[in-house]
Formats: sequence, C-alpha cells, structure tokens
Amino acid sequence: MVCAHATLRSDFSASQVQFNVSIKGRMVDSIYRTRSLGVAAVGLPDQYADGKAAKVWQLYIGDTKSRTEEYRSWVVSLLKQQDCKTVLDVACGTGVDSIMLLEEGFKVVSVDASDKMLKHALKERWERRKEPAFDNWIIEEANWLMLSEDIQKPGDGFDAVICLGNSFAHLPDFKGDQSDQKLALQNIASMVKPGGILIIDHRNYDYILETGKAPPGKNIYYQSDLKQVIDTSVLWVNNRPTMVTLDYSLEIAQPEGSQKAPETSKFRLSYYPHRLESFKELLKAAFFGKCKQKVIPFTGLIPGGLQPGEMVVVQGCVLNHADRFQFDLTCGSSTKPRADIAFHFNPRFRNSPCIVCNSLQQGSWGREEILDQMPFKQGASFETIILVQEDVFKVAVNGAHVLEYQHRIPLHRVDTFSVSGKVQIQAIGYVPSSAIFSESGDLSIPYRGSILKGLSPGQHLTIKGHVSLFPHSFSINLRCNESKNIALHFNARIKSGTLIRNSFLSESWGPEEMELSYFPFTAGKYFEIIILCQTHQFKIAVNGEHLLEYRHRVQDLSSITQLEVLGDLDLQDIKLW
Repeated sequence: MVCAHATLRSDFSASQVQFNVSIKGRMVDSIYRTRSLGVAAVGLPDQYADGKAAKVWQLYIGDTKSRTEEYRSWVVSLLKQQDCKTVLDVACGTGVDSIMLLEEGFKVVSVDASDKMLKHALKERWERRKEPAFDNWIIEEANWLMLSEDIQKPGDGFDAVICLGNSFAHLPDFKGDQSDQKLALQNIASMVKPGGILIIDHRNYDYILETGKAPPGKNIYYQSDLKQVIDTSVLWVNNRPTMVTLDYSLEIAQPEGSQKAPETSKFRLSYYPHRLESFKELLKAAFFGKCKQKVIPFTGLIPGGLQPGEMVVVQGCVLNHADRFQFDLTCGSSTKPRADIAFHFNPRFRNSPCIVCNSLQQGSWGREEILDQMPFKQGASFETIILVQEDVFKVAVNGAHVLEYQHRIPLHRVDTFSVSGKVQIQAIGYVPSSAIFSESGDLSIPYRGSILKGLSPGQHLTIKGHVSLFPHSFSINLRCNESKNIALHFNARIKSGTLIRNSFLSESWGPEEMELSYFPFTAGKYFEIIILCQTHQFKIAVNGEHLLEYRHRVQDLSSITQLEVLGDLDLQDIKLW
C-alpha cells in the first residue's frame, strides 16, 4: 500500500506553491531544462545562460541574512517534521539549497541537468572538502526523463526528494500532451522511499493567469528595497496557457554623490505554467493516486519571537471559491505531536460566514470565540494586521479593527507563523516595536514631523485626533525632502463636505481628485486616519472604513520625508510603522 502526504505552499511576490508529498514508492531526480537553458528573449538577454543575472539576482533577493534565516527555517522544518535524514535535490542548480541542508546535518545527493550550474556546486564541495558532510556530498549531472539511468537510489529510496526554486516549470511541453511532465514526475516519485516525502516548490500560476501579472511585494525569497517592475506576459495557444514570461527591471541607485542616473538592469525568465488543480492531478497520477495533499501557503519562524508592540502583516488574496483559510501563531512547527497554537484565526465562508478563533493546547482545542462578521471577500485582496499586546491580539483587516483575542498561551512560547487554506499570499512581514514611530507629545498645530529614510511600500501612517468645534478645514501633507513638493495633499473641507486630494510638484498643483462615496468628518468628532503606502498608490481609511485610493505622482517614495498637519483640528496621536 502506498501512503502519501502532500503539502502545498503558495508564497508571496510571485506566489510560490510547494508540494510536499509523502509516498510509499520510489523517486527520481534531475532537471531536464534548468534556468541556464531558459528561453532566449528578444531584446532582453537570457541572463541565466551567461551568468549575468547572478549579481542582479543577489540585489533582487535583497536582505540575504533575513531571507536565509526564514527560508532555511521553512525548508528544514518541513523535513524535520517527517524525520527525514537522506535528501535527493533534483534541481540543485548551483547547490544553494543542498549546501544549506548539508550544514543542517542532512545527507544530500544533488543533481541537475546543467553542467554550468553544477560547476558552482562542485567548486563549493572542493573548497569545503575537509568537512565530512561535504567530502561525502554526491553531485551528479542527470535528466528528469532518464533518472533511473542517471543515478542509483539507495535501498528503498530517499527519505525526501526536493525540487525547489520553481524549477519544474522550466520543463517544456513541446508535445502538447504533458507526457514529459508525467514521465518526469513518475521518475521523481520512484525515488521516494515508502513513507517518504516529495517537496516541489512551484510558482502558483493561477494568480498570474487570472490577473495577467505577478503580485508585488516582499516575500520569503525576495526582500529587496530596490524599485522594481515585473512585466508579465502569457502566451496562449488554442485557449491554453503555454508560457509565462516575466521581464524584470530593477533600478539600482548610484553611490551617494554620483551624478550618474540610476542603473536599470533587465532580464527575462520564461516558464511553462501549471494551474494548481491540474498540477495536483499530475502528482496524484505519479503516485498512482495513493497520496494525500494539504495546502500550506506558508510556515516559518518569527524572527526573534513575538514581543508586545510588534505586528504581523499579511497581504494576499482569497481564492474565488474559498470555503475557509487560517492564520496560526504557534509554539514551534511539530506535527507529531502537534504544536500548541496560541492564536488560531479562521475565516469561514460557507453557510453563515464568520471568523472562528481558538487555541490548541496539548492536542486539545479550547472554547471557540466566533465573530459573526466577514471582512474578507472571495476573490478579493486583503491586508490583515495582527497587533501583539501584553494580554491580547488585536486584528485589523483592510484598515478596520475586527476583533481582539485574549492570550491563552504565554507570548514567549510563540515562535512560528503559518497560513493555510484557500488563499494566496503576496507578502508577510513582521514589524518590531522598535520600527514603529510614535508621537503623542507636542502635537500642537501646525504639526511638522520627520519621516526617517522616507516612506516605503507597506508602511502605515496613523493620525488620531478631533475635528475642532467650529471648523472650516484641515490638511495633511506628505512633503518631499526640503523642497516645496507635496506628494499627497489631503484637504478636508468640513463646511462644504468635500475632500480634495492633489500633489504640488515643480511649483504647480496637479489635477484635483474630489470623488468620494461619503464624507467622514464631523465638527467636534474623533477620527482615526490610516494612510497605507503601497507600491503604486496610497490607500486611506477613516474610522475603520476604506475611503479612497490615490495614485502616486511622486515615484521616489523615499523622498517623502516630512509630515505636515494644518488647520482646524486637535491631534491626539501619530504613528508610522
């Protein structure tokens, strides 16, 4: 009998999907078409082929230390949960993942179809040959379509086989019947020992095929602060998506004091897309239907654990036909026994939509707390913020406060965050309390404050106060450096009930934006304004209700370094986080 378990992971920026399949069977390795054999681009070089992308890719990855820690914890936790010791890396490329696992004590065999990529792995093995793990590291050139001929599996197979880095999508379907994909997966499956696991980290192309774009934002892989554009195109043949092409443009700033314009680096990657459901069917067939599959969009360590004042920020999109999804703050990532869950946040859409919150301790669920409201919509994007306080979690969705949940498990035990269910995640961020700018001292009007390092996508500005008893108007201005430029002029005119949005650039005002579904300000009344800075726009909510969006007219967000508040109001608190 074949027993299999599958785990899917849908991740951020380009929405990765990971399959983790355990089976009783065999498995195989090797890549048929690696990045170095990518499709050439007209006007844009295939920089994987000539190696030019390596430097740029490091810049795109961004904060490598943070990326490495988070990525390592995710991969290693998946393997250790299943007590894996021997690993076959069938898409090792330059050996990045294999090296990471060797350092964690796993016995690794690494294969790839590209001798150019393997050259880097072989060099690393030679330089670290005095370390026993690296001296015993087996590296082979192999082809997914002929794995059993290219490598020899040990005994019943490997505890785990990994195919990471969205590598499987480089395998083309030239015949149009997916026969090569089926054969490759069968060969890979044949290398898994009974009860072992297969992990395929695979970009979730459903979002790209439905929207025509790769979702923006940082994620577990890519954490760059550089200005970037990802132009996405999909090639359809006979009403079937056959290729997805991503054109990356990264603007690399020159050293301080340089008179040169920022350098723009471009490169193209092409993939052969799979929708999630069809790919699951291919996997089932590879394991002869004897496998279980579980969707886990994200599981990872929380850097430094949770502390009062910190926030967990999740941006994503609910799938069109979602019945439920969940966020869990847990005490570790163990599955046997199951880790305690300090905060289980579970939106459910069937029957009467609601949000169920609970805690799991020693394998037993506690009393459910149910909110009979649903701030999420099927098929719609969202941003959820979990604010950690001494005795409670506070949750806001799309700028509106939703619920509070009293701690049942001590905060110091919480070190892992996971997302699962029918949801696509674009970005997950942890905002430490030290990163939150707060001012509640001298808030006299006119108020002028500095925004250190300028604004960046994902930051929130919260302004709390009261409208004066006999008001005419008040304004909030986000100013640029020491110039007269105003990136956002937010002018509430109480008497006329109008709200003007504009920008003052190059000594002149632009076109005013006035359209509004409702006017939220009243004389003498309290207000809370939240301004969310996104890549292409500001989103503004007032008193927990989304109010408007304002497209950026200043593209260099880091130049927005000053906050100014004027007019007929009394300020109570200002936060930037």
